[in-house]
Amino acid sequence: MSDIPTWWTQRWIDSVVESRDFKTKVRKGRILAKRRRVSNIVIRPGLVTASVSTEDAGEFSVRLRQRPLDDETWDTIIERLSSEAHYATLLLDGQLSEEMNELFESEGGDLLPYDHHDLTYWCTCGDYSAMCVHSVALHFAIAEAIGNDPFVLLEFRGKSREALMTAL
Repeated sequence: MSDIPTWWTQRWIDSVVESRDFKTKVRKGRILAKRRRVSNIVIRPGLVTASVSTEDAGEFSVRLRQRPLDDETWDTIIERLSSEAHYATLLLDGQLSEEMNELFESEGGDLLPYDHHDLTYWCTCGDYSAMCVHSVALHFAIAEAIGNDPFVLLEFRGKSREALMTAL
């Protein structure tokens, strides 16, 4: 896993890393992600699924959920993004601006989670606490994916690259 390359990737990671409750799990999950133990990642609106393997315990199925933005919110956001050509240019360039994030927030559609409570996690490992190490590993893998391509985040929040670019 590469270093955290963008502000939006860092914001995604902060929602987990800043919780003192998960200090040990964050360390272990980060190691799993760095060792490329997260595979079969599938991102859909409001849902990410993946497999996370460990050296000793096998492979686990993990799901991460966050309610996608509703159509009305997306319509308003797209209308506002369309009014400024530089937004489309930034997206095509693989970038999000903090101004774009603020636009989402002003419409009541948070683009990024503020803390781990904004997301729900489920894993086959049987750790029923708020988040297991496998969920943390998936969280780090998603951070890398959204750092490389912000459309991954937009897909998770409910709008595919194709639908967004067509609308813009």
